[in-house]
Amino acid sequence: MKIERLIALIMLLLEREVVPTSELTEKLEVSRRTIFRDIDTLNMAGLPIVTTRGSKGGVSLMKTYKVDNKLFTPKDVHSLITSLKSYYQLLENKDIANMLTKLESMTEGNELLKQNDHKEFFSVDLELNQGNRSLKSLLKVIEKAM
Repeated sequence: MKIERLIALIMLLLEREVVPTSELTEKLEVSRRTIFRDIDTLNMAGLPIVTTRGSKGGVSLMKTYKVDNKLFTPKDVHSLITSLKSYYQLLENKDIANMLTKLESMTEGNELLKQNDHKEFFSVDLELNQGNRSLKSLLKVIEKAM
């Protein structure tokens, strides 16, 4: 799912000024070489991505580049995060982890989202206990069928 990974990469770069490549490889669960191929792809698409070497180096967007993220209301974002976290606990799907990264990056630096962070937020723990491990494989089959 390259497109999801590319979007997640953009969202991570919008979140912070400079992101080390080691952190990108860890969060996106790909190799360092894949990160650099993705950066090349985004550069060819016209995104101004810069890489710097050294101890304080990493990957960053040019400071003049901005993306408006008013697509979702704060309530929408928190509902999506809660739902996806529960879904990820059950199936540990890599694509869901990428979507979570994108959504959680939307809360960074957004005061409206931070203000609603404590109000309507709840968590559903769907972690399977040791006796229900066979249920996890059955849920993966159901997900694939859907």
